[in-house]
Amino acid sequence: MHVTPYWDGELADPVKVHWKGQWLSSGTGAAEDGGRQPDGRYFPLLISPDNRRWELRGGLLEPLPNPELKHHWAPELRVVQSLDTGRECLQLVFSAGATIHQMYTYVAHSDEDRPIFRSAKAICHGIDGNIFYDGARRYLYRCTDRTDGERGTAIMANEITPQHDLIGEQVPILQAVGPEYTTPFGYVAEGMFVVKKFGKYWMFISRGYYEWQYDTVVMEADHPLGPFTILDPARGGFHLRSSDPVRCPGHVSVYSEGQRDTLMYHAYYRGGTVRQAFETPLYWGPDGPSLQPLG
Repeated sequence: MHVTPYWDGELADPVKVHWKGQWLSSGTGAAEDGGRQPDGRYFPLLISPDNRRWELRGGLLEPLPNPELKHHWAPELRVVQSLDTGRECLQLVFSAGATIHQMYTYVAHSDEDRPIFRSAKAICHGIDGNIFYDGARRYLYRCTDRTDGERGTAIMANEITPQHDLIGEQVPILQAVGPEYTTPFGYVAEGMFVVKKFGKYWMFISRGYYEWQYDTVVMEADHPLGPFTILDPARGGFHLRSSDPVRCPGHVSVYSEGQRDTLMYHAYYRGGTVRQAFETPLYWGPDGPSLQPLG
């Protein structure tokens, strides 16, 4: 695994995308001032001509009209087709809220070379939103408060319209119970990211408390709304976990460059106290993803 941060600043929940001849990367910024950057925007924007040399260029998101939104987490970037123009644009999915218990999932779009997102639509309650495109259909995954009486989070999903409205009732994907999910706030699973390979749907999820017990496993399903089954790490299933020099790796995303997939994640590096961004090649086979070459 690649064990050097690709940028030396604080960058949790990292993402990358290729946009108009350049590479963009972002993530959750430092906790101070809710992650606001020196230019007043949220979500640090890194730009690179070659996916190796990175320069910080302020933030991605203009403050939304509600001044009570103090927290801004987990940006997701994707190139999509604009419903208004039919041309490519950049889509930002993120979480924002006045408190950690009042977080909503938002979506925004920009077609600028150096993208700035100036407005956003609130979709629903929840954090760590991941919009997955399955042909012409779209699905939204997010974390919410549990519905089974336990403390902690649940992973929920809905199919959504092209205008990002929910379709039907939310579908429970996972309400985990067990020592791997234990945190001071109950049982927690979060940081979902869905990929389709070999005709199946693979959902990366991070478990536990990001400061002292945190890892990432994979679930598989035959349909985007499940049911999903966890690949058991003890039986060779995917497992991203602490291993010197990184501690508490998780909240992953995946990007593609040609035929090659790369896994991104945040972790604490060499005893550090802030989350930094890492990446490593991701390999696929019919039994799921692996951090080691197959065959």
